[in-house]
Amino acid sequence: MGIFGFGKKKSECIISSASPLADLSAKVIVDNDCSYLYLLQIDSTGNDTMTTCWIKNHVAVDDAYSAQSDMKRGLQPKVPSKYCAFQNDLAPLKAEQLEIVWGKEGFIASLYEGDELICVIPYWANQDFSGYSKYSCTDQFPHIPFPLGEPDTNVLFKRAEEARVFWKQDFSSLWQDYQESYLSELERKYGEHNKYYAIDGGNFPPKALVTFEKDDMKYAFTIGVGLFPQPKVDMHFEDYQNYEYMELGFCYQTKEELDEPGVLSQISAIAAIPWSSNAFLSHRQTVALQVDAQHNNAALVSDKDVNVMQSKFLREKNINLLWIVPITCEINKEMTPEPPKYSEVEARIAKADIIFRG
Repeated sequence: MGIFGFGKKKSECIISSASPLADLSAKVIVDNDCSYLYLLQIDSTGNDTMTTCWIKNHVAVDDAYSAQSDMKRGLQPKVPSKYCAFQNDLAPLKAEQLEIVWGKEGFIASLYEGDELICVIPYWANQDFSGYSKYSCTDQFPHIPFPLGEPDTNVLFKRAEEARVFWKQDFSSLWQDYQESYLSELERKYGEHNKYYAIDGGNFPPKALVTFEKDDMKYAFTIGVGLFPQPKVDMHFEDYQNYEYMELGFCYQTKEELDEPGVLSQISAIAAIPWSSNAFLSHRQTVALQVDAQHNNAALVSDKDVNVMQSKFLREKNINLLWIVPITCEINKEMTPEPPKYSEVEARIAKADIIFRG
């Protein structure tokens, strides 16, 4: 449902929350005798998109009611009572009883009233599907959310409860344990690190990029990206738990004269793609990476799918180490048609060749 300008009647935001991971904010607006959950996203180009999900009415609404008429006046529309569950529950929502819980990936907004889940806007919401509400009893109209259902019929109940517990963790302690354990493993394998860069801008969540040099090879690894699942993985993989978490790795011959700060800056940006673009990174995907005039893209190669330079620490946590393998412009062109031709990349993967040699 689109954005409402709000009419002359007073509208009130009774609770709001910012996603801890993405440029998203959620708020509950009471206006025109009904309540809505709003989800505002600011994408990488600075454009705002709004998803709005009706929660409940606060007055009875007869069949003659015109939602279009209210929308033309800038009012958020009510829903006719015949499409409402719990028709006698018209009580206003109270801010002190509400809680907005973000999904572990930072994109799903779930609204609780006390300990009861009453509304959810998932990341697959669109103009034809606004989300789920406890107070809906129909799935036949694009401007009315689907019924929320019950815990045994809607997996979002379980995911919301897991997220509620997840965000109560001490992330300072969690980060310290993760960072120390992974860095220690890397230093046992590649020697003491050369440089350690914080790539979180001083903001939550903490992330780092660490470099090493050993046996005429240079390496770079992200640390901390794997603390949080990527969004939308469950929409593409049935066994999505095996693809949700990732860290990045990159290696090249010391003799290659790369613009190392420039390449590392690009790797930092790649690590942020899932939360800046509401997407996910996985095996065989391509990303933009300019390492020299001939190589301006890279393929991602997972240590889960290819037995190469695996991390025991990450594998035990079911976190994929995605190696960034630069590819030429010609190879990238072969991967852009439908269906893409992966032959050259597959040959590299078959040889477990993830080293950039220019």
